[in-house]
Amino acid sequence: MFLYDGQEPRNKSLAISRDVAHSGAIFTKLASSTTHMRLYRLVSLIDYNNVPVNIFTRGFQELPEWDAEGNLVDRSPSSLVLCLLAKLFGDISFQDGAELHYLLCSFLRNAPDIVLTGSTTDAHISISQTHHQEIFTTLRKADRIEILFEILSLIVHGFPEPDTEINPYLDEQYLPIVESTCLPFLETVSFEDIISYCKDKLDNNNNL
Repeated sequence: MFLYDGQEPRNKSLAISRDVAHSGAIFTKLASSTTHMRLYRLVSLIDYNNVPVNIFTRGFQELPEWDAEGNLVDRSPSSLVLCLLAKLFGDISFQDGAELHYLLCSFLRNAPDIVLTGSTTDAHISISQTHHQEIFTTLRKADRIEILFEILSLIVHGFPEPDTEINPYLDEQYLPIVESTCLPFLETVSFEDIISYCKDKLDNNNNL
């Protein structure tokens, strides 16, 4: 299990230089046009122009939750989140959450059309409203729905359960995205859209 809680790692060189070959492989993957476009589309379809990098980091980690007996256990990411992780990073693994977070921030600082603000531990991504609208209108409806389900899966998995984590402000990072993106999507997506999306997923899995 690895958990990034927004705190500085004890060894700050962990994220960039602990393993040069490993870091280089991740940067190569991040810099690929496909990976960059997937990240760009995800950010573009979040109707909120100050997106915490932490939602991506936490979305790919095991997180604590309470089980039916009141015990604190680890909750694994859903298959949809793991599929998104594979699409973004392939078979690259991370030493821990801090490594993923710092490498992602380092890449995004130089990514075109993406603005990264704040410190690395509290980094936020913004894009222009023009780019947001351009992506939203040019994507096919099926692609838009798929990406919005990916966003929803990241938020559902990453949203902290009460009294399970030391950072009391985590929910404040998620609520604006829940209100601006997730709830409107759930209010407008049709039953037929959901069935079509699920059928496509099943067909793709069967073809693997």
